[in-house]
Amino acid sequence: MVDLEVDQLSSEGFGVATFERRPVHVKAALPGDVVSARVVRRRRGSWYALPEQWIVRVGAHAKPACEAFMRCGGCSMQHLGSDDQLALKQQWLVAQLDAVGVAPTAISAPVRGPQYFYRRRARLAVRSVRDTGELLVGFRESFGSRVARLRSCAVLVPPFCDGLPEIAATIGAMQARESIPQLEIAVGERGAAMIVRHVVDLDDFDREALARLQRRIGVDVQLQSGNYASIVDLTGAKPRTLDYRLDRFGVTLQFDAADFVQVNAQVNADLVATATGWLAVEANDRVVDLFCGVGNFTLPLAVLGAHVVGVEGAEELVRRARSNAALNGLEARVRFDVADLYATSAARDMAALFDGVDKVLLDPPRTGAGAVLAPLAASRVERIAYVSCHPVSFARDALALRKAGFTLAKVRVFDMFPHTTHVETLGLFERTWSR
Repeated sequence: MVDLEVDQLSSEGFGVATFERRPVHVKAALPGDVVSARVVRRRRGSWYALPEQWIVRVGAHAKPACEAFMRCGGCSMQHLGSDDQLALKQQWLVAQLDAVGVAPTAISAPVRGPQYFYRRRARLAVRSVRDTGELLVGFRESFGSRVARLRSCAVLVPPFCDGLPEIAATIGAMQARESIPQLEIAVGERGAAMIVRHVVDLDDFDREALARLQRRIGVDVQLQSGNYASIVDLTGAKPRTLDYRLDRFGVTLQFDAADFVQVNAQVNADLVATATGWLAVEANDRVVDLFCGVGNFTLPLAVLGAHVVGVEGAEELVRRARSNAALNGLEARVRFDVADLYATSAARDMAALFDGVDKVLLDPPRTGAGAVLAPLAASRVERIAYVSCHPVSFARDALALRKAGFTLAKVRVFDMFPHTTHVETLGLFERTWSR
């Protein structure tokens, strides 16, 4: 136990103090706090601390909605109010852009959605407590590999927000309990699914236990014995799909429980509307949607009158996107291609793809645009809407686009993951000169 004086806030949402000339990251603490804390040493010389008592506490603390907040790693910023969280996320984004010398012409007001019960996708850990035999299902603890004990979760959507104890009790009574390392959950507008990852075959006793759970909480239980292609329902058949609507565009998108979709339905709808609006699509524009997934942006762009090519590296997602285009009667306006957008060998194909294209929507993973950025920057594309989940890679790619003649005309933060340090960014790049 040591007394720590917090003097700054880290990009992880932790207060930062100094102990023995090393930074200590303190959960739930803010600059100006003085705390008595238990310090735990971690790998690579980092130190983390859980406060046991506040000696001095500044007045900006919000009351966490979750009793497990101090130990659960699912959230890191419930001690901050919504406005403070959003301001901090915007500051982190601007700091990354400043570091590379890119200044947006305008910064739009942040977009927020529901603060609790918003998360429709999550990966949850499963772990037995050796001393007690208890089985826990939830997010891992903030500073370790243990699983936090959760009686409920304030960020998961129903039925999972209150269903974790029953899920844990069911798996805890199964024969294969030690061979189930994780669950994946997904919720659509007309159903919910839970993928049970198991490394040994499940016997009839365990399958019946999961069938009873499925009936009680109204969730489609799916089994995964290998890669995602191995996922089946409890009868061994292909699982039912989930879906969500983008009402402003009149489209429905189907997805499998293992497919990537944005976790926050309301914020995603706002993001799609803003990104497509910023692109200022006109009838018969030619648009390319890179990292298109199941068609989250592609189909709305087609509804607005564009001819759209969606490109994605995962073949299964492309099949789903094509199915969604057919479901919504948009096959004549969209085409979906499979391509590894991180392969440098694909640069020539990408250059041909951008020929004659007016606008591009780009929604890459955390690592950024990768190899596709060079042919995009060298193209004659006039406008790019860039959706990013990582300010560092966004800033790096913004610098590359600036060097290629683009201006970051607008940027906006979307609070896709309240109470965490994750932030979704939308940037509009407009070409100001050609090389």
